[in-house]
Amino acid sequence: MTRKLNNLLKICVCIAGFGAFIIIAHAQESTSFQINPAHTGGLSTTTGFAPPLKRLWTLNLNAPISYPLIVPNMVIVNYLDQSGNNILDVVAAKTGHRLWKNTYPSARAISYAAYDDGLVFELGANGVLQAFQAVNGSIVWADQFSSNDGFNSPPVASGGFVYLTESSGTVYQVAERTGQVLWATATTGQSSASIAAGKAFVAGDCSVEALSVSFGSIIWDKNAGSDCNNEYNEVYSAVNIGNLVIVPQYNSNGGAIFDSKTGKFFRSGNTGVPATLNGLEYQENYLGIQASQVNNGTILWTSSIPNVSFVTAPIVVNESVYALSTQGTLYAIDAKLGTMLQKVAAGRGANQAAYSALTGLGAGQGILVVPSDNQLIAFAP
Repeated sequence: MTRKLNNLLKICVCIAGFGAFIIIAHAQESTSFQINPAHTGGLSTTTGFAPPLKRLWTLNLNAPISYPLIVPNMVIVNYLDQSGNNILDVVAAKTGHRLWKNTYPSARAISYAAYDDGLVFELGANGVLQAFQAVNGSIVWADQFSSNDGFNSPPVASGGFVYLTESSGTVYQVAERTGQVLWATATTGQSSASIAAGKAFVAGDCSVEALSVSFGSIIWDKNAGSDCNNEYNEVYSAVNIGNLVIVPQYNSNGGAIFDSKTGKFFRSGNTGVPATLNGLEYQENYLGIQASQVNNGTILWTSSIPNVSFVTAPIVVNESVYALSTQGTLYAIDAKLGTMLQKVAAGRGANQAAYSALTGLGAGQGILVVPSDNQLIAFAP
């Protein structure tokens, strides 16, 4: 896997007391990678969303597709067209019909998007940040952030602010309505920020840092030091659950969990991007999908899916866990029991290691959206 893709996959994820806030504020939306600004991969809805699911619509976009945003009445994705232009594509959630799109010419890498309060924010690898009105695609503002190393992680939008992480480690907080930079802090991280409980958590190679969202000051930082093995330094995410921060790849032994307030080491953790909801953690491994308790690591069940690898991290919606295999099968698993609820064909899949975009599943507005190789597929009960 290339260094560029390593940076794409470094995502901070937070859940703690903030997790309940996100569920209330965005109960029917996916506004970021792994669903919300904390990147928890978990969603509780009031609509009783559950399998069996059926295919609602399919779009052939002829390019690898980013993670989807699912916001009121629309689905938003990024991809590079065959001419190398970056496309921000916005389609109707129920039909897949295009509502509007923005083309950024001659992009050297795919851009990524976030959503908050009626605005879509698109960040290019070259540091161009644009804000659009979600309803019609009109540009609200645009700004260029200078960078020698570029921006390879997705932006995050929450509470009136956009957060960007430069590949060299600088984290920016930008006002959503004006584009004004409010603070910039140098860190050792490269990940997309994970926003929770007044903090921004940023992961790097064998490190994690907690920043104050009010001032940008570093509250605490942890580094594996001599235990950082470059063969194992892909820090995919830092997940904050019940005042605990999970760093899925922290050192040569795997993941680690810290107290989100103090940074004190709590226990060793698993490796890989998790989905979390209601104090439980769901991860893919060589056996299939595994559920465990976040607070003590107790394994509750393992759903055996032999000879299968996965494209993306799983997500959990209400009482079902969803995962897409590299062969293009969407699995739905009972979140409490681990029993298989449904297997359904979903495109050609892909291997994230060979994928040119940070992809993932999304849910909200009564649908589940699956980017599968060059296809964007929506499912609904």
